[in-house]
Amino acid sequence: MIFATPRYALSTENLKRPQGELEGLFNLIRNHFKEYIGRICANGIRLRILGDTALLPEDVQQILQDCEKDTEKYNHKGINVALAYGSRAEIVQAVNRAIERGEKVTEESLSSLLYTQGQPDPDLIIRTGKEVRLSNFLMYQAAYAELYFSEKMFPEFSDKDLDKAMAAFSKRTRRFGKTDEQLT
Repeated sequence: MIFATPRYALSTENLKRPQGELEGLFNLIRNHFKEYIGRICANGIRLRILGDTALLPEDVQQILQDCEKDTEKYNHKGINVALAYGSRAEIVQAVNRAIERGEKVTEESLSSLLYTQGQPDPDLIIRTGKEVRLSNFLMYQAAYAELYFSEKMFPEFSDKDLDKAMAAFSKRTRRFGKTDEQLT
């Protein structure tokens, strides 16, 4: 299955924002997520929510669970949406699960305990909005990802901008710790 890099919709840190702002975000889910899921179902796309959804209001949790269930039958394409997501919390949660099971943590076992289990690590992470940092986003999975920074805010980031990011990505040499000589 091919999964797109998650859309970072709401971080665990964002949950500290003013309640009115959070309610506006939750209302977007309440009022528009089902329609969005109808469109991705029509295209045979599976939805996965990455994050600790228990931190969200119960009705929002239910909407997200229903949407994931509605799309679980699709196995060829997928999209991740990071909600109530924080990479540090994800890693701590995964390590604690391994400890509870009495397992020794390896790279493979840790990867299988993360929200992105079963998915390849991202090759490219595009950061919009003039920020030049990962902001607690996929820190473990991003170890070998190429990073692309855009000054445009996400809503203005167009297909043309994506083409520009992909062109920049295609010019990079991915070494994964090796030298240029080892790659040839």
